[in-house]
Amino acid sequence: MIISSMNRFFTKHGRVTFFIIAAIVIVTFVLFMTGQSVFSLFSERYSSPGDTVILGRSVSRKEISSVIDNMLIQQAINSENATLGRVDYQAAQDAGIRTMLLIYAAQDAGLAVGDKEVAEAIEKATAFQKDGKFDKAKYEKFIKEQLKLRHFTKHDLDEAVRKQLLVEKFTKSVTDNVVCSEDEIKDAFFRDNTKAKVETVEFKFKDYLKEVKVKDSEAKSYFESNKDKYKTKPACKFMAVAFKVEEFKPEALKSITDDEVKKYYEDHKAFYLKKDSKKKDSKKKDSKKKDDKKKEYKPLKEVEAQIKTTLANKKAKDLAHKAATKYSDEIYDMTKDVFYEVKDADKALETMKGSFGKFAEKNKKEVINTGWVEKGSSDIKGLGKEPKIVSTALELLDNPLSESIKGWKGSYVILVTGKREPQPESFENIKKEIIEDLKKEKAVNMAREKARDASLKLSEALKKGKKLKDAAKKLKVTFKPMPMEITPANPPWVMNGRVIQQATCSTPEGQVSPSEDISDGAMLVYVQKRTYPTMKEYEEQKKQFAERYKMMKRYTVWNDYFEKLAERSNITVKK
Repeated sequence: MIISSMNRFFTKHGRVTFFIIAAIVIVTFVLFMTGQSVFSLFSERYSSPGDTVILGRSVSRKEISSVIDNMLIQQAINSENATLGRVDYQAAQDAGIRTMLLIYAAQDAGLAVGDKEVAEAIEKATAFQKDGKFDKAKYEKFIKEQLKLRHFTKHDLDEAVRKQLLVEKFTKSVTDNVVCSEDEIKDAFFRDNTKAKVETVEFKFKDYLKEVKVKDSEAKSYFESNKDKYKTKPACKFMAVAFKVEEFKPEALKSITDDEVKKYYEDHKAFYLKKDSKKKDSKKKDSKKKDDKKKEYKPLKEVEAQIKTTLANKKAKDLAHKAATKYSDEIYDMTKDVFYEVKDADKALETMKGSFGKFAEKNKKEVINTGWVEKGSSDIKGLGKEPKIVSTALELLDNPLSESIKGWKGSYVILVTGKREPQPESFENIKKEIIEDLKKEKAVNMAREKARDASLKLSEALKKGKKLKDAAKKLKVTFKPMPMEITPANPPWVMNGRVIQQATCSTPEGQVSPSEDISDGAMLVYVQKRTYPTMKEYEEQKKQFAERYKMMKRYTVWNDYFEKLAERSNITVKK
């Protein structure tokens, strides 16, 4: 049915993962995954509150929220843990509107999903399976422990599945008619499976830095032309509640069993070799025959306390994270609608701050106000060295409340109370940095110029019948053979692999490529020899290759179709 790893895309601050049933649809959510507004396709017409118009239909925010709820249910029943996620509806509006666009387009195409199809899909849902069959007990448990607690009904489950199936049908209606001819598949096979032996040489900026000089006037001019590049670090301030590992150690120690200690000892026995045994073992490290029985280990009783401390630390961390997660879930459920319902952001934040403080007081937790903390700061007032908290705080967007954040000394729940955007820097403050940047830029350009010159001279030498090695030696450059053959289908898993692949594909056998830019300079690729697949190989792999090729063609067709659908959908938001 669906490859689950391709069926996930995220709200901008990571609050929840949504599930969409059609894997191909997810291709169109690339902008969403990369942190950009997915509605860049719809220009500036999409904003926040108000009724949205999709394909001529007026859609309320309540309807969009309902679709987002459907997506949460879809995610839950298509996973083994069958747990409903959490969502910031404000942040998830883009995803909800995109899903509604697909649903309306499907309806306009005359597609529908019947009750029988819904029932059959529910019976096949991952969450309700036991020994490969539908388990009614699991189904009832999900209704009771998940749906009802979140104020959902069986009808909501049915509608979630109905919309999921509708999107599936619509996707198939667009992609099922994709045709691949025999010649097309054959050409693609021979193209993708052609292999090339290549050699490369890099021209790195570091080799030219010594030749670069930068005057103050040049640095100043460079700064003026690149002011957007030089800004102060973003900063934030937040309220935090800590669940320190130390608080949970007594509970963790009590829970450790003798069996756990014994198992840890057996699994990590190598750490408990006696000193004399370690010396003997190091002398025999080159020997292929090692007799484990001859090694002498410290007895379990001698290291039992040490093992218990190790296990207690791990368990205490897990307990701290579990407590912080429960705390975050509870306060989230209390406040999740604040930013959705209160249009004034300042008032909404004040409401959240009040709720955060009262909830901490009720749970006898201290609230730590950190003051301003810059990106990259390792030391936080009142919390110590916990860099993960700062990075998480800066990533939170629409809802400033975090989930449990695992740190070095514990787990934390934070409420971001302020953010400071990067501000323009002054030339004098960062003069040294500017000079280094300009030196690098000049050195990179110098390296690329050298590469262009070398490419021309080597190409001329090869045309005259000279060997690459001799021509390269004259220019004092050294080509190195790639350890693997290059194919058009997949770039090699090496630094600048895609550049090497593209240069290889566009360079004839026995020739040197034009200069190819890389991040730290430039590169040349020499195509030594190409080998081509045989008809026998084609016949042997034809079936599998044809299936993969058709899948990728469907993938491309859907991607193009969705982009055009988005462009003509005329989505607007009434103010």
